[in-house]
Amino acid sequence: MNKQVGALAVVACIGAGAGCTSNVGSSAPSTGIDTVTATTTPTTGSVPDTSFTAAGMHFAIPKRLVNRSDGYAASVITTFGFFSDQRLGVPCTSTPTTRTCGPPVSSLEPGRVLMTVNMLGMPVPEGQPEIEEPNSTIAGQPAQITTERPGDCSFLGATEMVNVEIARPGSGRYQIQFCFTDPVSDQQALVDEMITSITIDN
Repeated sequence: MNKQVGALAVVACIGAGAGCTSNVGSSAPSTGIDTVTATTTPTTGSVPDTSFTAAGMHFAIPKRLVNRSDGYAASVITTFGFFSDQRLGVPCTSTPTTRTCGPPVSSLEPGRVLMTVNMLGMPVPEGQPEIEEPNSTIAGQPAQITTERPGDCSFLGATEMVNVEIARPGSGRYQIQFCFTDPVSDQQALVDEMITSITIDN
């Protein structure tokens, strides 16, 4: 149940043609999570950041992912940032009355990857764990790692999705979603590089 709700939340916010739209001047429901502002790192002539911190989670940015774009908050999901080896745009566009947000790239080039880091804040019924069917432990927290082809990333032209969900101490859960396009030969190495670097404040 948790996995389905989490996946649907991501599709609603960053799925094909959907995005997150809000009226300018209106306030989204509070998630109780600090929002994070990031900046796009140019492909060349720059020294990208090597680490990232958001809402008590800390991780090393995989060396391959030299480009970064802003995150945004939308109702029960907060996107902390997008990371890729492909040049990224901005995730939000505005008109005088609306602001629409989604992935900062319309499609992934062959052999590229987009990593999205989210916080999911959907309420869980009392007595039910944040991660209903954990198959891993990350930073001492129950976690679930699933792989689908193409999964929720298909609207970007991706051929594989690796979805990682980690219980957050207290409430909510972190989500790291990797979208890969063929030909990619080191998917698992990149995923392992990221998740083994994660530490979480208790």
